[in-house]
Amino acid sequence: MGNKLTAGGDNGKGKTDVIDDCYSTYFESNDRIHSASDFCRAIVDTVKELNKKHGYTQVKAPSVDSLEREYKKYCKDGKGKPSKEDFKKIMGSLEKEAELTGVGGVKDTLLYIFGVPASATFLKNAVMPGLVSNEILIPTMTSLTALVLAKLNKI
Repeated sequence: MGNKLTAGGDNGKGKTDVIDDCYSTYFESNDRIHSASDFCRAIVDTVKELNKKHGYTQVKAPSVDSLEREYKKYCKDGKGKPSKEDFKKIMGSLEKEAELTGVGGVKDTLLYIFGVPASATFLKNAVMPGLVSNEILIPTMTSLTALVLAKLNKI
């Protein structure tokens, strides 16, 4: 299957539940987080769980620089762990920086679905206007485009 976009109304409660679960997994036990790399791993795993649980178009994991900046901001002197509220703030600020992947695929799909039939109609009218009627050409090209995109797992 291809990428899918979910409704935006599901962002509130489900997202905080996943963040709370990941916080309890990685930060409530003192033996899991010892360094900035452990912190980065916990954040990346949290993003992975958000993607998995909610079926979002993939949210990119933040860059290492962003993670290190947040680690230094909330984990003073490279020791300790953020509080639950600080962890939610970290995830919120990193989420604002994060990009969605797969959205470009939606744009490409729409471009193909509308662009190919329009281009075919333009070319047909310019080269051989009487060859096939537009009522047959446009649905045929749209169907063929959808078939090719489905075979390529784009939709």
